[in-house]
Amino acid sequence: EFSDINPDFFLKNENWFNIRLLANPYGNGPNHTHLPLKNDTYSKSIRRVLIDLGLPHQKLKHLGRGLGTKILESDDVHAEYIRQLGNWNLNATDTSYSAKLPMQPIRNAAGFVLGNGLYCNPRTILPVPTELLNESPLGNPFLSAHEHIKEQVLQSVRQKETPKFTSLAFLNFMKELNNVFFQDAAAMIVKHPERQHHPLYQLPCLSSTRFQEYVERMRSHLNTSDNPYDASMEIVMPGVQERFNGLTTVINSVEASINSRMGTKFERVDSSIDEIRASVNHLKEIAQLQMTALHAAMSAITKSQIYENHILGTNSLRTAHDELTQQPGSVIRTPPTDTTIHDHHELTQQRGTMNRTPPDTTRDEQQHMSNTQPNPPLPPLLVPPPRLSQRFASLSLMWDEWHGTGGDTTRDKPIPGGFAKLEELHKSKWRKHLDGAQGRHCTRIRLIIEGIKKRADMLHITAEQSQDELELEWIKGKKSPDALIRYLQDQGYIKKTKPRGKISRTAHDNNEMQ
Repeated sequence: EFSDINPDFFLKNENWFNIRLLANPYGNGPNHTHLPLKNDTYSKSIRRVLIDLGLPHQKLKHLGRGLGTKILESDDVHAEYIRQLGNWNLNATDTSYSAKLPMQPIRNAAGFVLGNGLYCNPRTILPVPTELLNESPLGNPFLSAHEHIKEQVLQSVRQKETPKFTSLAFLNFMKELNNVFFQDAAAMIVKHPERQHHPLYQLPCLSSTRFQEYVERMRSHLNTSDNPYDASMEIVMPGVQERFNGLTTVINSVEASINSRMGTKFERVDSSIDEIRASVNHLKEIAQLQMTALHAAMSAITKSQIYENHILGTNSLRTAHDELTQQPGSVIRTPPTDTTIHDHHELTQQRGTMNRTPPDTTRDEQQHMSNTQPNPPLPPLLVPPPRLSQRFASLSLMWDEWHGTGGDTTRDKPIPGGFAKLEELHKSKWRKHLDGAQGRHCTRIRLIIEGIKKRADMLHITAEQSQDELELEWIKGKKSPDALIRYLQDQGYIKKTKPRGKISRTAHDNNEMQ
């Protein structure tokens, strides 16, 4: 139809755009190819084809949709995918096109199992003799009626008439069911001989000689039949399988070599780790011995009250030293500058020697020696300056650290009597090395300790009982010193201090109004 068209014909859309690929075949007008295909045009043609093929037909206009849906359902395609292919609404598939046959449950009940979509049922391959089929209750009159209706349908097809497909489909089903009946009955006796006493096998067709011969044929068939889907690589492609076996051997040898080398490397690493572990343990032992010696030396220094002379800080010591040197007749007895912790015994001997004067020295000579003896320089600070812990898990731990009691971490730390002893001996001088935040923290802890003591005195209980009763408030305030101080102030155990600084504008205005 378009063989003599010039290629320039397609340069304008109005020449070819409205031409339909499925056009109405009936028409002689110039634009008959622009008319759509009518339903009756293809439905009549489809009916003639179906009659010639001997197939039942009802919905001719939607034949493709109906057959396509049923074919996909027989292949166990998911219903959602079928709906997407048909571009239907949610319920259109179930109401108009689906066969509504649950294919997967039917196949599972019939013995089909998952096998990558392939399954072989050996008992369905062995045909049943025609004489045995005629003995069944499902045989005659169904088999003879099937042959008769089949001839009538073929004659109707030849005469271009609508055949009786419903009766033919029913008789086909009965014929197939008759075959399945004998095949399943024979396979049941082969696989489960104990069921041959079932009343079903008392039927004449199942107790006949022909059926027993068919059972023996079924037994031999089931024992010797092979599943065509169980083909192995050796049978199908022996050359490829041989190559795979060679590759497997090479891979196994390489893996063994790698494992051997890696095992040797790991053994060397393990030995190196053991050596490092031994060295670390040796260093730990040395450090432990050194820490033991250091603690012993620090304990001796603390007991000799040298610690109290150094905790005030280098500046405070030098100020006190300068003040004492200005007084006449004063002698500062301090150890030499090169004194260390390990020379503490020698230090005490020197102090004893410095405190004694020769027995044959007169009072005037002693006074002259005291005026002319030069003051030695101050010793260096032997230990770090003391600081309170920033957090306390309980009030008892706070009490022990403040008073230098409790376990090894707080007993006689930083001096016998703890921080309370420092407050008693030196007041606020020992806190000069602390910055603003640390100093305020120390003040808060001191106020809490005073509040615990004041509460114990007012309630006539021990300090331990006062700590235990205040522990709940300490936990309720999330272990905050400020929260506990406010509680003690509200209860009257601590005096409230007036705020320092300028009076706020609101308070000033209120005072003027009064």
